[in-house]
Amino acid sequence: MRIVLLGPQGSGKSVQAERLSRKLKIPHIDGGQLLRNEVARKTAIGKRIAKPMKQGQLIPSAIVNKVMAKRLAKPDCRKGFIFDGYPRELPEAKFLDSVANPDVVIVLDIPDSLAVKRIAARRVCIGCTTPLYGLPKDIRKSCGSCGGKMMQRDDDKPGPTRMRLRLYHKKTEPVIRYYEEQGIAQCIDASGTIEAVFKKILRSLRK
Repeated sequence: MRIVLLGPQGSGKSVQAERLSRKLKIPHIDGGQLLRNEVARKTAIGKRIAKPMKQGQLIPSAIVNKVMAKRLAKPDCRKGFIFDGYPRELPEAKFLDSVANPDVVIVLDIPDSLAVKRIAARRVCIGCTTPLYGLPKDIRKSCGSCGGKMMQRDDDKPGPTRMRLRLYHKKTEPVIRYYEEQGIAQCIDASGTIEAVFKKILRSLRK
């Protein structure tokens, strides 16, 4: 099964994608993480996109598509995949259709106010890169997996988050309409608990 998870920052795409990956035994492909990996490895692409990513800007579709196509070419994608946060723009959606058109698109919907609160509380371990999600009351200084120090990503700060939300409404909502016209998009209220939202996703996949 080829699944795309879309939604604003803080809607829980990565958490739900990881759960779906374990249940369906198909790879979770985090588009944002793939781009951050390019930056961390200081590849030619990484050097080009480091500054705009830090500022919360969208990376040009031609670059994103190149990175995603490389990932899709790996053997573990032959039986399906779960894309998390990709495609974000119409050119990317049309590119994905040309190489591996999705079977279903799940849209996780939350209000912007909740998105900002959730993202402000997100931390990532500098050791094992394990993320911690929640609300401000959930913030902690050490990783529950390895004990490493938790840090806030630059693009998770309020300024870049609000910019990314504006870009989401401008660029990604047309992608949602594009998939709605194809009859494969399903919108889910993602403001509840992780478990409640996961159950809604599973029900939607059975339709």
